[in-house]
Amino acid sequence: MTYSRSILPRCIAALLLFVSACKDDPTSPEHFTVSLSALNLTRLESGQGHYELWISFPEGHSSNLAKRNHGDEAYVSFGKFNLSADNTQLLSLAGQAMSFTPHHEVDINLALDAIVTIELEGDQDDELGSRILAGGFSGSDREANAYLSTGAEDAFDYDYRAATAAYVLTTPTTNDSTDFRSGIWWIKSSSSISAGIDKLPVLADTSGWRYEGWLIDRANSRAYSTGKFLASAAADADRAGTTAGADGVDQDGDGRGDGFAFPGQDFIQSSNGVPAFLQLDNGSFEARLTLEPEPDNSSAPFFLTLLTDVTIGPSLSRNHSPQSMDNRASAFPSATVTIKR
Repeated sequence: MTYSRSILPRCIAALLLFVSACKDDPTSPEHFTVSLSALNLTRLESGQGHYELWISFPEGHSSNLAKRNHGDEAYVSFGKFNLSADNTQLLSLAGQAMSFTPHHEVDINLALDAIVTIELEGDQDDELGSRILAGGFSGSDREANAYLSTGAEDAFDYDYRAATAAYVLTTPTTNDSTDFRSGIWWIKSSSSISAGIDKLPVLADTSGWRYEGWLIDRANSRAYSTGKFLASAAADADRAGTTAGADGVDQDGDGRGDGFAFPGQDFIQSSNGVPAFLQLDNGSFEARLTLEPEPDNSSAPFFLTLLTDVTIGPSLSRNHSPQSMDNRASAFPSATVTIKR
């Protein structure tokens, strides 16, 4: 994933917007309002951080504009915000109705595009966090709109609705074939090992995002991470996890097996409050794959659910049986930013 590109088309658009603003006695650029309307954007709870709206301008267009380099653009913060408990209202971090205003002098006629980021709680710097929504402005000298989506080039630059996944219940870190219900691996078959996740782009280490696998136990409202990863065709960060069994290949000398070279985890030993021998097909567990901000803002699953199987099993009779997942990317958020002069 890359964010470098030529901005010539958007610079031309910005120039046209500026030229049109000079006609017919337009509203002064110092007098404008910025509003944001969102769909499927979810409140970030305490400890999860907050959102921030940024608008880009040609770099150096104002002597008072602090630079946050992005190609030949500089991004200006228009405010940090969150949503109300029912996700219907945008609120300032003080809990008031949100008003978007820049903290630097800008010529709003030169606005290029808008980005919404996720920032860590207590964030005080002028650096962009994890980009979740982006889009470019178009319109007239009186009103310009930017439709923001997760698939935009300045966000994920990918349509995640194409992703597919299947997993297998199996335990490669034990030699006991009867405990297969205590392990989950995103592979197509445990007899002919191959990646079970398709059409997920490899994330750059600097992207601000990670993929993460989860088991959600509805019986006790707990979520168990199976590990974070950048590429679905390689092992996740903790391989078979601290709950893995002692059999199989142990590459790091920790006394546990490493499992397959794909995302997944065995739940054979108890560790860090996770019980041993979870029975994943008892009808209470959901398998989930998410996108998570990096640095991570919570130990709970983030709301960007890529794929899910809402009920594992129940009572799968054997391992080596791939279980498919449903794609949920159509529920990803979107937003519209409107500038009125």
